[in-house]
Amino acid sequence: MESVFPEVISLMASNLRSGMTIDKAFLLAARPEFHPLDQEILKTGKDITTGQEIIFALKKMSERIESEKITRIVMLIISGLKAGGNISDLLEQTSRNMKEKELLEKKSRSTILMYVIFIFFAVGVGAPVLFGLSSVLVEVVIELTSRLPHMANTATSFPLSFNSVSISLNFVVYFAIIFMIFSDLISCMVMGLVRKGDSKEGLKYFFPLVGASLGLFFIIRALLSKFILTSIRGSF
Repeated sequence: MESVFPEVISLMASNLRSGMTIDKAFLLAARPEFHPLDQEILKTGKDITTGQEIIFALKKMSERIESEKITRIVMLIISGLKAGGNISDLLEQTSRNMKEKELLEKKSRSTILMYVIFIFFAVGVGAPVLFGLSSVLVEVVIELTSRLPHMANTATSFPLSFNSVSISLNFVVYFAIIFMIFSDLISCMVMGLVRKGDSKEGLKYFFPLVGASLGLFFIIRALLSKFILTSIRGSF
């Protein structure tokens, strides 16, 4: 209903500029393509035809429609009428402003959607993949360095020395899990703030996002560990 309202008042303005009376302009603007708003416009036109003041008829229309957006627009039109403005100019300007605002809202929604997709991809896909790769890399390094003592007496010409890695694989895995959980929490709050203006609104995405990120993390770890570590162990 709100989406067709700019077209309705623009048509009313055109009818008034062509020399029609206010009641006829309303009646002819009640076209079927504007359903269900056409019935309210038709009723308002009939009210004006029966002698009601246009300001009172517009107020009754806004009360019947029960749309906050349309009510604010009707109040602006009524204020302009009370100030002595021309109704056709008021309707035309209001229609133009509504179309420009709707265009800006569409651009804002598309930009916000891009931000949300980027945040979701970064914390839901990017972070689990990177942490999965990192944990497997640590596991590979631990596996390789654990075999170095067997080569301790072998002379090499490399200016490098290798020692066993003291870091625990469990520490790396637990750190990755905790970091992803906190990242998901912060990202959900940011998404709620960007979309609804309230960080708490994003908390409803927290558990699905945590489940997706942790699930992907363990899948990446399982697949890489299976292929890489198996090939390393088979080569010794």
